[in-house]
Amino acid sequence: MSMLNKEQKLAILDWGVGGLGFYQLFKKNYPHSGVYYFSDTGAVPYGRLKKNNLKKRIRKVLSFLHQQGVTHVVLACNAASTVLEPGKDFFSPLVMTGVINPVLCSVGFAKGSKVGVMGGFQTVRSGIYRRALIKKGCDVKQRVGQKISWLIENGTVDGPNMEKEIYRTVFPLKSCHYLILACTHYPVVGRLIKKMYPYPSLIDPVTCLMDWVKKHWPIFDNNFPDIFITTGDSSKMRRAALSAFGVHLSWVKKIKL
Repeated sequence: MSMLNKEQKLAILDWGVGGLGFYQLFKKNYPHSGVYYFSDTGAVPYGRLKKNNLKKRIRKVLSFLHQQGVTHVVLACNAASTVLEPGKDFFSPLVMTGVINPVLCSVGFAKGSKVGVMGGFQTVRSGIYRRALIKKGCDVKQRVGQKISWLIENGTVDGPNMEKEIYRTVFPLKSCHYLILACTHYPVVGRLIKKMYPYPSLIDPVTCLMDWVKKHWPIFDNNFPDIFITTGDSSKMRRAALSAFGVHLSWVKKIKL
C-alpha cells in the first residue's frame, strides 16, 4: 500500500479531457488534495499509436511530471493503461495505476456472462480486456468507438452525429449482459447509450478506478492547487471540459513536449 502525505502530489494523465471524470470524483472524495492534470492532445491520439511509440510517449510525459514533483500517477486512459504490465515498474520513480486492472479486479463477472468491450483502437487491439475476461469464462465481443471520444473532445455530447456513432458501435453489443465503457470519455454519453440500449449493464471505469485508489492510496490533504496542463489547444480543452463534464477551467497552461 502506498500512502500520499502532505509532500506528495497526484497527477492524472489522459490524452484529452476524459480523465476529468475521475478528477471530479477524486475531488468529491478529497476536496483539499491538489491534482496535477495533464492532457496530451498535442500528441497523436494514444489510441492510434503503436505500442512501442505509445510507451515512448507516456515515458516522456511521466518524466516531465516527475520533474514537477509528482509522485503518484493515475493513467485515466485505457489506451495508455495498455502499456502497464502487472508486477513490473513502468517508470520506477513514480507510483502508478492504470484504469484497466481496477475494472477487471472490481467487477465480478459470472462464468458464461456475455461482456461487451467498447474502446479505442489501441485498447481493443491490445486484447487485454478480452484475454482476462475469457479466463473468467466470459463470452466477449469488442467494438472500436474511437470517433465517440473524438466527438466529445470537440464538444459534441448528443445530437444525430453522436447517436449515429453510438448506434454503429453499440448495436452489435446490444445482446451483452455487461458493456464495459473502455474509454473514460464514454461515461459522458452513458445516459444516451442506456436510452438507446437499455439491456446491458454499463461498467464505468472511473468508479472502479476511484475505488482502487481509495483502497491502495490513502489520501491526505496537501492543500496544493489544482494545475491543468495541455500540449494541445488550451482554449479547446477548456471548451471540451465545460461541454462534456461541466468543469470550468479558469486557466490551462500550454506546453511543448
